[in-house]
Amino acid sequence: MRWSDGASTALAQRLRRLSHALVCDAAAGDALALRVIDELPSRPTLRQAYRVLIRHCRAQDVRQRLGSPPSRDIVGAFAMLPLPNREALALVCIDDLPYQEAADIVDMSLERFLLLLTQSRELLAGRLEAQRPVVLRLVK
Repeated sequence: MRWSDGASTALAQRLRRLSHALVCDAAAGDALALRVIDELPSRPTLRQAYRVLIRHCRAQDVRQRLGSPPSRDIVGAFAMLPLPNREALALVCIDDLPYQEAADIVDMSLERFLLLLTQSRELLAGRLEAQRPVVLRLVK
């Protein structure tokens, strides 16, 4: 990595965390973060870095399906979401960005982004609900 100051290191850590969330795999996330860092200018803004990361994710299908099904928890449910839904949730819920800033990063109007975010939360909740085992009780 060519960056050495504290702000750049913090940016690299945020990039790494978001790339892990988007690809749902630590090794692939690290590789993606390194590719993004290599492409960035010497003093990138957070917005520039996230836009390059999202462009890389959209350009290739980084959601890799391994032979085994995903775990039956929130991580597995998140991994099953389409990429735009994972992007919206990751930017707002994982990286804690304001709605407007997240919408700007993914090139959407605020209203469209909020609709996507609502849809993403509903999809995630639905997948988690579907994974919950059904418990039946005997009623006399």
